[in-house]
Amino acid sequence: MIIPDHIPCYGDRRYYVYFHYRHSDGEIFYVGKGCGSRITEYSSRNVRWKRTAKKHGWNSFKFWENLPNECAYTIERIMIHLFKSNGNRLVNLSNGGKGPEGIVHSEETRRSISEKNRGRKRHPDAIERTAAAHKGMKRSEETCKRIGERSKGRKFSDESRKKMSESQKSRDKSSWARGFVSARRDKTIYTFSDGESYFVGTRREFLEMTSGNTTSFHQLLTRPDKVYKGWRLIRDTDIRD
Repeated sequence: MIIPDHIPCYGDRRYYVYFHYRHSDGEIFYVGKGCGSRITEYSSRNVRWKRTAKKHGWNSFKFWENLPNECAYTIERIMIHLFKSNGNRLVNLSNGGKGPEGIVHSEETRRSISEKNRGRKRHPDAIERTAAAHKGMKRSEETCKRIGERSKGRKFSDESRKKMSESQKSRDKSSWARGFVSARRDKTIYTFSDGESYFVGTRREFLEMTSGNTTSFHQLLTRPDKVYKGWRLIRDTDIRD
């Protein structure tokens, strides 16, 4: 096997790529990458691997030794692709390499994951880190189209509708919250100041002037200092004072 020039094959050469094959007919059913005694480990295998090994028996051999980590990952991916292309019934859950790419969970597994996560509350720090990671991120047109197609014709259950209704009833009904409607419909006149001059107009006019968006304006309303791009929102009470 010839390794393409673009594959990184430098570094600590203690890794290898190995195969597991069935005792019953000699067919290879698993491709792996590891170091040390990984090739002979049993307990850390996936359910499909254990079922096959129990039914047919198994053995192993090292396909390629003395490999750097990245090189071993790449060869593992190549061999998984080749075996699958030739019709081998591999029990690998992923396409190899780093990460879970290619994993397709069964309906039973999806239900199990859903049950475990139901009612689970995330730590505020975790929520903040997720928000920071997604800040400024823009979805591609392809992603937006896919989300739209998936949501088209979607029907909510009576339970879901009831939860959404209760959520809306518990929302803040202050004048600021009631004012958060679409920019086209919002006729409220807002007053802003940048310290030197004033701007008086509708939300739509303000967003056009600052090249902002509705989400940014909502954040402005909920932000303690009420400042956006150097402009501070002045309340009526501030003016009277």
